[in-house]
Amino acid sequence: VATALPYGPEQVPAGRYRVEVSASGYDTESREVFVPADKTVAVDVALVASEGVLEVTGKPEGARVDLSCAKGFSRTFGLPGTLSVPKGQCTVKVTRTGYEPFEKTVSVEGGKTARVQVALAEARATPSQTSASGARFVDNRDGTVTDRKYRLVWSKKSFGRMSWEDAVAYCRENRAGLPGSGWHLPTIDELRTLIVGCPATEPGGRCPAREGCRSKEECFGGDWHANCAPCESERGPGPVGCYSDKAFDDPCDWFWSSTSVPWSSSSAFFVYFLFGIVDFHDVGGNGGVRCVRAGQD
Repeated sequence: VATALPYGPEQVPAGRYRVEVSASGYDTESREVFVPADKTVAVDVALVASEGVLEVTGKPEGARVDLSCAKGFSRTFGLPGTLSVPKGQCTVKVTRTGYEPFEKTVSVEGGKTARVQVALAEARATPSQTSASGARFVDNRDGTVTDRKYRLVWSKKSFGRMSWEDAVAYCRENRAGLPGSGWHLPTIDELRTLIVGCPATEPGGRCPAREGCRSKEECFGGDWHANCAPCESERGPGPVGCYSDKAFDDPCDWFWSSTSVPWSSSSAFFVYFLFGIVDFHDVGGNGGVRCVRAGQD
């Protein structure tokens, strides 16, 4: 018999019965009961929600959060974030270029909220890191350059101009045949680590464009030119005045990041190293491509 709660009392023949109660968003509850002759048996059921809420907050805002939970549930979002997840164990991984990674596993109960507070620590420099740009970048003589400060490995050369989608695929599939694995088109946070000599757009500068910013106002701070394009053309320390390092080929071009802008699914951030600026462009345009992967500690 299929019915809705509450049910009964209902006269039934003596014997064993299975009572199963279900509702959308709750775990199904199943009971076996024995009903004696001329007796009334009450079955009290309290369903447990099949989902809970996970709240991840902390600093720095916009850090990448990779979430892996029960039942194969996974999400990636920018810090902070709150979302419904299946009850059970969830592993929270938080990363941001220039910071030490964070990882924690929490238990999420159905119908309740689990909270994770994050405070990423800035990455500590190793003895081989110096503030001098020339000592910071090392040509590995295999087509790659290591950035000792941010522990990233870059392609020494760029790979021509192409659309954003083609650029993402080119790096992800490592069509250049670079050594190592994990190559990808850099996020805007990673790409900004290559800016040298323009403090406003270097990592930690006043230009607020970053992975996870949520509006044009938040990404550019209300004044794009003052915050994200303040440096003069060809006044950088690199070749022909570029805001980049001489370790790289084609250092003055503008290069795609993998980060889409939040107000338009058809545009993505880029960096133009001739000016040291951070801006965005339609993904159908042809931009420069430089691939990156994580380095080894």
